[in-house]
Amino acid sequence: MIDVPKTIKEYRQFRHLTQRQLADKSGISRQTVWNVERENNGTTVYTFEKLLNAMGFRLDIVPLGEGKDWRLP
Repeated sequence: MIDVPKTIKEYRQFRHLTQRQLADKSGISRQTVWNVERENNGTTVYTFEKLLNAMGFRLDIVPLGEGKDWRLP
C-alpha cells in the first residue's frame, strides 16, 4: 500500500510546484494541500484526484486481482 500523502508531496516536488501553485492549479486551498501532505484531515478521493490531475497524473481505482477481465454484473 502506498503512502498517499507522502506521494502527493513527492509528486508536487517532482513537478517543482509550491503548495500555493498546486492549490491554484487544482482549485483547492493551500491549507488543504498542507493538510493532505501532513495527513491532518480525512481527505476525500475527490481531493486526491484534483491534486493529482493538477500535476498531470491520473488516479485509477483497480479491483483486486489486477490483470483479470473484471466487470460489474
